[in-house]
Amino acid sequence: EKAIAQAKAGETIKLIRDVNVTLAEGQNYCLLINKGITLDGNGHKIVSAHDRAINVSGAENVTFKNLVIEATGERAINLIQGAKKVTIEDVTAASANYTTAVEGSGIDTKATVNFENVGIKQLLLRFAKFTRLEEDPPRPSL
Repeated sequence: EKAIAQAKAGETIKLIRDVNVTLAEGQNYCLLINKGITLDGNGHKIVSAHDRAINVSGAENVTFKNLVIEATGERAINLIQGAKKVTIEDVTAASANYTTAVEGSGIDTKATVNFENVGIKQLLLRFAKFTRLEEDPPRPSL
């Protein structure tokens, strides 16, 4: 947790052992990533018994790789508040409901999530507002 807080955008954090994470004080998540970093599990795992193991909030260019996430709560990775350009590579994630959730609340919410060498992908997309970018073609009349 401290390593993530102290990291600067563009840096890589490499785990040197398995990590059990607990809730951040007064929050519903364990780890917060709010800048573009790489979290390299180095073959280790992050274990969480809470609803959201990792929240990626408003960050761009975040990479998770070589990692196992065991979350017994609702979500392993939760992307919120404009998080985008997230890469999930060589990651095994398990949770009670969704391995990855993308949530947004406006027309400017965009997320690009790349899955590479990942097993089962349980992806939840939940947005409060949608805007159609293209009109449907006219339908022929009968």
